[in-house]
Amino acid sequence: MATIIKPITILHYEDSPSYRDSFKGIAQANRIIVDAVDNVDLLIEKLEEDHKKHKFVVLDARAFLHEGQKTGSESEANLIKIFREIERISNEQQRFLPYCINTGFADVKVSHSEVVNCEIFEKGNEQALINFIWDTYNNSTEAVLRKNYPDCFEFADAYFDEPNLAILSEILKGDTFKSDSIATRVMVLASLRRLNEHLMDVVFDKYLNNSSGIIQKNSSRSSDVFNYINDKEGILPHIYYPAINLYKVTSNFGSHSPEDAQKIADYPSSNTTISLIHNFLDLVTWAKKLIN
Repeated sequence: MATIIKPITILHYEDSPSYRDSFKGIAQANRIIVDAVDNVDLLIEKLEEDHKKHKFVVLDARAFLHEGQKTGSESEANLIKIFREIERISNEQQRFLPYCINTGFADVKVSHSEVVNCEIFEKGNEQALINFIWDTYNNSTEAVLRKNYPDCFEFADAYFDEPNLAILSEILKGDTFKSDSIATRVMVLASLRRLNEHLMDVVFDKYLNNSSGIIQKNSSRSSDVFNYINDKEGILPHIYYPAINLYKVTSNFGSHSPEDAQKIADYPSSNTTISLIHNFLDLVTWAKKLIN
């Protein structure tokens, strides 16, 4: 099991307070933060309210449907609703939401192993479950991106808002930015324009403390911030000139539709978009050092 540096948060559906506490301790020792619930209603609420927080769901086979139910009213039938709701939430949020069953009833594992589409673990074998959670996460697109671009996502996780974090992930996953498709090149340039503006907004806030007199107008705020720092402190040429190129190319070509782009004879090629992606990654590293 090779885990990444940053801990992950999972959701634990379990009716036993003592087992919740025991599992939480084991998980924390393995860099997993546990958010626990004992009923289906709260589980669904938590999955819906923060769709980026929980990377995995561990399900007790028999727990409560509603808050406040008494011991003895736990039911395996609740799993049917949970499976249906997880599928619905995954489709609505367009994300992979893995889960498994963790039960203290051996008969449940025997009776459910061939009829449910998930792994089933028996309580008492927590390390195997922990390993499975990490293996599942480390194979996810999110984890692969963070292993491939650690500096970029360390900064983005700390300072980017959710919409821009999603845009960054979209253009980097599967090396999307290397495609020669005109639609992809348009999307990459539009995304880089927005990400570059957001990055400079972060620098303006965290490094320049939103000081007055720096930004001349909203449409030029990225270059205003960057040029101000260069004038005051100097920026190394291998950072400064590629960053200026990034700003100019995305400003000129980052708002076209694929139809309009097709009509431009010298529209930026995939070689250009690949180069601009690496320029942006260098710029993120520069901003990270500047702020930290």
